[in-house]
Amino acid sequence: MNKKIVWGVVAVLIVIIVVSNAALNNKPLKGPVKIGVISSLSGLVENGDNLGQGFANGVILAQEEYLKGNSDANFVVALEDDNYDSKKGMSAYQKLVSVDKINSLINLSSPTIDVIKSDVQSKGFPVLQLGAESQVESDNVFQMYPDQTSVKMLGDVANKEGIHSVTVVMEQVKAYEKFVSDFVQAFSGTTTIVRIPATEKEYASTALKIKQNNSDAILIFTSSKVGARVINRLNQIGYKPHKLYFDLGLQLGLNDYKELLGNTTTSLEGAEALFSISKTDPAFAARYKARFSSEPGFLSGYGYDSYNVMVLSYHSDNTLWLKNIQKYIGEGVTGKISFDGVGLRPAEFTIATLRNGELVIQ
Repeated sequence: MNKKIVWGVVAVLIVIIVVSNAALNNKPLKGPVKIGVISSLSGLVENGDNLGQGFANGVILAQEEYLKGNSDANFVVALEDDNYDSKKGMSAYQKLVSVDKINSLINLSSPTIDVIKSDVQSKGFPVLQLGAESQVESDNVFQMYPDQTSVKMLGDVANKEGIHSVTVVMEQVKAYEKFVSDFVQAFSGTTTIVRIPATEKEYASTALKIKQNNSDAILIFTSSKVGARVINRLNQIGYKPHKLYFDLGLQLGLNDYKELLGNTTTSLEGAEALFSISKTDPAFAARYKARFSSEPGFLSGYGYDSYNVMVLSYHSDNTLWLKNIQKYIGEGVTGKISFDGVGLRPAEFTIATLRNGELVIQ
């Protein structure tokens, strides 16, 4: 596509978003306005997709495009890596606050938001968060990924399918506890939780615990690589539950399951999983590929939209900046963006079933 046409489309999109948010209480920029970004540039790879780098690239592209169309703007991005680890996340945050003196924060991971939450609340600056929080409150943190309390949908499915007992297999990530709680609230049967210690590498003990429980179904809350190794261990000891359920990990890491399980992937046939139906705008994908010489990752569009929501809602007064975000309504490259009373973005999920190696929406 002709570059002039591309930038014309970008300009039109920006105008549309600005007009749709004309009621926001904006003020001329005072700068520099520093936006901190904590992404998992390492430690978060699914299906060969470096999710954290893709997210960061989305922010970078949005910054470049916005400044190209707004040469008098004075937004500065400071990027740090948390390796999807809470301790490194805390260090990254402390640097952004004490050294870079950030005015707002875009954060990817659940482990990081959980350890910095109390401090960002006390500081009161805007935070746009991707990964789920373990505790959702009406505060200065807004969720850019659609409401993940949709895990309750899996509980409803289990009820309809006559499942009476479920073993939940989960890594020890604090945000997962919230997911499990949401599932338990919806599921009318008995739930047993098997938590995988961070030190476990072979997953033999996890597989034995699952077999001993002998529940009607297993629900997997893990990364794709860990989940695949657990399933492989179950195959090795000859245990197959009546039903398998997954969170988004199956959609994000289906190729990892195929690669690690090999011919035993058939053991997943009929598994049901939470499935994101949001799609990335094709025009954004083309611009991303032109800039980074690669296809956008699963989270790239969310990084892009996070930056735009942050700058288009800007106000020099944090209280009004937060009100602007709360009132924000727009169409991003990841779909419609708005926030409810506790800062959650409307859900965009359904249930998919694994058929012949592919997830199929019912």
